[in-house]
Amino acid sequence: MAYRVTNFVKITKIEQQKKRKNRYSIFVDGEYSFSVDAEILLQHNLTAGQTVSEKQTAKLLVEDELKRGKIQAFRYLAIRDHSEKELADKLKKKAFSEPVIRDVISALKEKHFLNDAAFAEIFARNRLIQKPVGRRRLRFDLGKKGISETILDETLTAVYEEFNESELARQLAEKKMKLLQNQEPQKAKQKLADFLLRRGFDWEIVQQILAEFERHN
Repeated sequence: MAYRVTNFVKITKIEQQKKRKNRYSIFVDGEYSFSVDAEILLQHNLTAGQTVSEKQTAKLLVEDELKRGKIQAFRYLAIRDHSEKELADKLKKKAFSEPVIRDVISALKEKHFLNDAAFAEIFARNRLIQKPVGRRRLRFDLGKKGISETILDETLTAVYEEFNESELARQLAEKKMKLLQNQEPQKAKQKLADFLLRRGFDWEIVQQILAEFERHN
């Protein structure tokens, strides 16, 4: 029968870091080995002279990474709301591991700090107020943020009941035409069409706006 040998190391010194007072450096055999958050240090009652196994050390590092991941996530959320994908992508750029990112996202969802449905509705409403776009463009922008098709459908239905898409296009067209009023009518018409299409309005709505433009010119 083969027996698994577990290696043990001895903590020779624990030192508070100068720049980050909430973190402590752990020294093994007189040399720096790793650092942990003060809360992790207290939870595990780590002291100089203590012997720990590789398994215990690995657990400490995972718990510490999870702690750091949550702190970083709250920093992002303090600035603005995020979708799950946005937050996960930012944590990944900070070199957090995939398992830790999943645990952070799960914990934040459980505590209602992350909610893609609420995020999508707020994002969509603010977008239509600040920089109106058509349904197609708004679906694309929310899709890039990882919003599911189900939430997308529900969100778009809700916001475009509140904000009439044709009226949004009409208001944008009126502002745009003031900038194009000195141009040749056909050229102005083409630029207006291109502008509305880039803003994500369907061709049917654009045609309607162009027809109104022709009647008034």
